Amino acid sequence: MKNLTSDIRKVDAATANRMLDEMFAANGGEFKYENRGGYLYSVFYLIVITALGGVILFLNAENRSLQFKLSGALLVFIILFFRTFIPTIRGRFRE
Repeated sequence: MKNLTSDIRKVDAATANRMLDEMFAANGGEFKYENRGGYLYSVFYLIVITALGGVILFLNAENRSLQFKLSGALLVFIILFFRTFIPTIRGRFRE
């Protein structure tokens, strides 16, 4: 990847990005190991979402403060999940 950046090849950034996009499309939408991190993070976030959802579901109604805090954490992990999963599915997850 680094070999195609504008610094190394002495081309302008637009040409380098176009070349990367063309290689990306020619390779079926993803480089060999490119989206592996996206799938890994997405699965991790999904496991955390499931665990937090289960804990929130089975908490007492008396402990509203803890439910509120865990619901905030759940919302954060849902946002992280979609921010990694959608680009991964599209073949555009780049670390």
